[in-house]
Amino acid sequence: MNGIPTEPVEIPWARIVLDEIDMLGVRANPNTSEPALSMIANGAVTVGPILTHTFPLAEFATALATFVERRAGALKVVVHP
Repeated sequence: MNGIPTEPVEIPWARIVLDEIDMLGVRANPNTSEPALSMIANGAVTVGPILTHTFPLAEFATALATFVERRAGALKVVVHP
């Protein structure tokens, strides 16, 4: 899992091909995000390493600004209810 990086990222294509790793892109489209969310929910995908910021729901405005402005290298920002 990955977000839109702020700098170029090297992708290990040989490993992806040889290890038969599937990559799925999601951009908040309900037709494509549901499978990705399901994979996260059932533990098929580990997203912890890319979660850069976590906020309570009461701080939604700050969370959104952090994501949109890429504050402190924000990649994936989570808002907990």
